[in-house]
Amino acid sequence: MRIASVLLTLALLPTVFFAQVVQAAKPYASHQKAVAAAQPEAPEGGQPRVFLQVQPNSNGRVGARSQSMESIVAKDFDRYCTTARETVNQQDADYTVITDSTSGGFAKFVQLIVSNRNGEVIGRVRITGTFRGAVQHICAQIMENWPIAQAQAAQAAARQRLAEQRAAQIAAEKARAEQAAEELSAEPDMPAIALPAHPAAPARSAAPATPQISAGVMVTSTPDGAEIEIDGAFIGSTPTTVALSTGDHTVIVRKKGYQPWQRTLKITAGIVRLNAELESAAH
Repeated sequence: MRIASVLLTLALLPTVFFAQVVQAAKPYASHQKAVAAAQPEAPEGGQPRVFLQVQPNSNGRVGARSQSMESIVAKDFDRYCTTARETVNQQDADYTVITDSTSGGFAKFVQLIVSNRNGEVIGRVRITGTFRGAVQHICAQIMENWPIAQAQAAQAAARQRLAEQRAAQIAAEKARAEQAAEELSAEPDMPAIALPAHPAAPARSAAPATPQISAGVMVTSTPDGAEIEIDGAFIGSTPTTVALSTGDHTVIVRKKGYQPWQRTLKITAGIVRLNAELESAAH
């Protein structure tokens, strides 16, 4: 009878052991589901890149204990902050998380400090127990700040594009002006442009002699495409190079939406360059 009881017990041992294993696995499975449910959803604008760093001590060295803490933080970060990704290149990182050991009175405590790409601290948390809660708190601060960082990066990129477009426009205007100057210098014998007589000039009975052309004027504007008027006569649009006789001339530059620009110049010899910087009529 006793032998039968022993044999029955031995036969039931695998079943009991398997039931204990299943019961032990259930809490762990529930814990894994809770961890997965606590993870925030991945951002639409991509994952922020995070660089993990240990703050050196006063002599500039990183001790073995600090390196061990960094290893623990890195593991917990990969496990509990799946919406961000770790990088080993700090220059390409969007955020930096520093593991810092600080003395507070007679006690020492460890804290995590997170800063953005500009070096501005956006959050910090003291580690009182396990690293898990601190890492989750830091991860939440990063994901809360991530849309703001993306908007600032987009604004900086837009300003950079505008600056590049403005520089290209200035370079193009300069190239057009230089080309016009080269064309003018290559043709020294320019024909005179018939301009109406100045209103104050007295009438002459005899036919005037052909004026001697020895100078010209090159007119540009910002923005270009403005109308040029010299001594009351329409000449063309900027940029334009005009041959003029020696003497006084009045140049007016007009463009719709801008205030007229006017200058009176005295032509003697050589090429006179005028650049009309037009001001908006709204001002």
